[in-house]
Amino acid sequence: MSTSTSRRSSSPGVRSALTAARTLGEHQAATVLVHDLWPLFHRLRRTDLSLTCHKLGLGSARIWGHPLAVYEMTTTLAISHKRTGEHEDALRFYEESRTLAAEDQDPVRIAQCTAGIGATLYDAERHAVAEPELTRAIELYADLDDRRGAGLAEILLGSAAARQGNTDLGIPLLQQAVADLESLTPPDPLNVARAKVFLGEAQSLAGEHDVAAGTINTAVQEFVRLGHRRWAAYGIEFLGQAAERGKLPALAASWYTAGQDQYRNLGSSRDVERLQSRLLALLSE
Repeated sequence: MSTSTSRRSSSPGVRSALTAARTLGEHQAATVLVHDLWPLFHRLRRTDLSLTCHKLGLGSARIWGHPLAVYEMTTTLAISHKRTGEHEDALRFYEESRTLAAEDQDPVRIAQCTAGIGATLYDAERHAVAEPELTRAIELYADLDDRRGAGLAEILLGSAAARQGNTDLGIPLLQQAVADLESLTPPDPLNVARAKVFLGEAQSLAGEHDVAAGTINTAVQEFVRLGHRRWAAYGIEFLGQAAERGKLPALAASWYTAGQDQYRNLGSSRDVERLQSRLLALLSE
């Protein structure tokens, strides 16, 4: 059986079990079922199934009346909508989750939701609007002495600043993100590498092309070592952009071509098409 077929074949049983629990009025069981299925959705990369089930789970959680269950369903729906690019829906559920966290006076969940809102706005390329949310998230994580949470928010805030032309702010923030994430025990090498690849982009945007290439290369090598193929592909694309900014079109084209190959192997047609557009733009110059 192919991977795609096996992924699809899991769908009817999941929906049937969830529908049966709800029909029988077993809303606690339905909510717990959705909660327990999260590893399956994540492993199969079935965001569509996750959305369907968590919407049903949220309805059951509200009928059950368990505040933490409602919070979990709304937060997961926010994450899933963000992954599918449905940013307004993601923001709506994150705001609901943050309200629930505030009602419970839970500083950890408030920080997580605030970071989620900032990340969603960043993902939607609404960088200026994202900045105050990300700044607040960093402050909340600092109060909790959560260097990992602060570091992840610093990555996005630094990148948002750099992409708006403020590299004087963006580069120090990204350097701080690297430092915060490198200080963690146990180590978090993937997010350290993520911070470095965005630091390299900011250095490139500041005109520090040679330094940028070295920083991004270091990150790509770490992604490869960790076996994280998608982030390795992103890093290769960042190398192409850095070369393009450095007026090295042949080098940029070679990186974009390599990135296309990586994305094609990952089955990511949208990313392949984006790099094809970059290559065509290079050829037309």
